Amino acid sequence: YALFADGDAIKSISPEAIKQRSIGDCYFEASLASLAKERPQDIEKMIKDNNDGSYTVTFPGAPNEPIVVKAPTEAELGVYNAASEYGIWANVIEKAFGQYRQTHGLSSLIDWIPGRQERTPTDGAGGGGMAIEAMNLLSAKGSDMSFCFLNSEDEIAAEIKEALIDSRMVTCGTPGAADKERLANGYPADHVYSVV
Repeated sequence: YALFADGDAIKSISPEAIKQRSIGDCYFEASLASLAKERPQDIEKMIKDNNDGSYTVTFPGAPNEPIVVKAPTEAELGVYNAASEYGIWANVIEKAFGQYRQTHGLSSLIDWIPGRQERTPTDGAGGGGMAIEAMNLLSAKGSDMSFCFLNSEDEIAAEIKEALIDSRMVTCGTPGAADKERLANGYPADHVYSVV
């Protein structure tokens, strides 16, 4: 698998390359999709191919902590972010994010299940989290968090519009306790979406 499809990073860096699979890292995947839409060049700069089957990912929010990960295996491509026609760049960044979280002792739900331990670097991304954590790591621009129930729909729309005009990443989450439940509007509860 190529890092970028046809060797063209900017054409390959697309929100459509983000396809969450079985681990609970929607908070990260939505943030990455938003960055892909708003500033694909930032993603291209984040990854260096070491030409030895590994990649170095340097997150803008942690520029002094480059993370080296091996190329995703076939099994990892089947379990984590789905392999796509856009290349494996999203998988590489997801794997580096998981490794970053493990290195920094950021817990995931996998740690709380008896007999389960994180088995791969990518497992560190699973188990849920806050989009603001992912956005602060993916972007040197920083991020804000707003709670929709504290604002009117007009205030929320204005805030989102301002962020998109400024090419900032925008994600929105649904309330609830488990993403297997559905809200009255049909959307999964406790899930994060990118706004593009």
